[in-house]
Amino acid sequence: LTMAGSILTVTQQLSGINFVQLYSNYLFEEDIKDEELKTQRAHFFTAIIGLIAIVTNIITMSTIEKIGRKKLLVFGSLLTGMSHLVNGICVFKHYEDVSIGMIFTYLTVYYLTLGPVV
Repeated sequence: LTMAGSILTVTQQLSGINFVQLYSNYLFEEDIKDEELKTQRAHFFTAIIGLIAIVTNIITMSTIEKIGRKKLLVFGSLLTGMSHLVNGICVFKHYEDVSIGMIFTYLTVYYLTLGPVV
């Protein structure tokens, strides 16, 4: 039981959530010449992350017992992995708007599945 809890905690940390939360301002800054606009955009998207976290955690807390923790863990792990893969492809191909969308998709899936369960 202790080993299972440890594995879940390590898996959660390796999902990349800390990186996205810590560096969200840098992730959302693009090649915009106007520094003020760049900063406002980054702060706006970071605020959206907070809003997504609050709303999705409330939804999950009310449905976690109906769906089941194991299903949420498996489904969340698969979807967060897929969103990382698609995001990596988008960054490589320089699709910045799609990449930002995939970051929000990743965060939404994480906050709906892995975040509240572990």
